[in-house]
Amino acid sequence: MRRPSLIVSTLLVALCCAPICALLLSGLSASMSSSAELLTEEASRLIPLLGRSAHVVIIALVVGFGIGGPVGYLCGRTDLLGRRLLLGLALPLALLPPFVNVTAWLALFGMQSGLYSPFVAGLVHGISVAPLIWLIIALTTASLDRSIHDASRLEG
Repeated sequence: MRRPSLIVSTLLVALCCAPICALLLSGLSASMSSSAELLTEEASRLIPLLGRSAHVVIIALVVGFGIGGPVGYLCGRTDLLGRRLLLGLALPLALLPPFVNVTAWLALFGMQSGLYSPFVAGLVHGISVAPLIWLIIALTTASLDRSIHDASRLEG
C-alpha cells in the first residue's frame, strides 16, 4: 500500500515537470522537421550562447558557495557572535529574486560599468545567491547531531 505523501509528491513533481517536458518535446519536433534550418548561420550562434551561459553559471556557483558555504557553516556549527542577527539579515536577501539584485547593481554602477561581461555577471549572480546557500547550509548543519561531529574530531 502506498503512502498518500508519496502519491502527492509524485503528482507535484509531475505538475512541475510537465511544462518543461512539453517545451522540450515541441522543440525537438520543430528541430526534426526543419533540420536544414539548424545548419544555418543563425542556429550556429546557439553553441557560443550556451557556452557563455554555462560560464556565468559556473562563476555564480563558485562565488555563491565560496561566500555562502563558509559563513553558513560558521553560523550553523559554531557559537559565532551575532549568529542570529546574521541569519536574520540573510533571510530577506535570500527572498529577493536575482534580477532585483542585478537591477540594483546596474543602478549603482550604471549601464556602462561592464556588468554585461560573463565574469561580472557571474560574480553579481553569485553574490545574490550566496545568502540562500548560506541559509541552507546553516540550517542543515545546525540540525545535525553534534556528537557525531565531536566523535570524528576526537578520532582524528
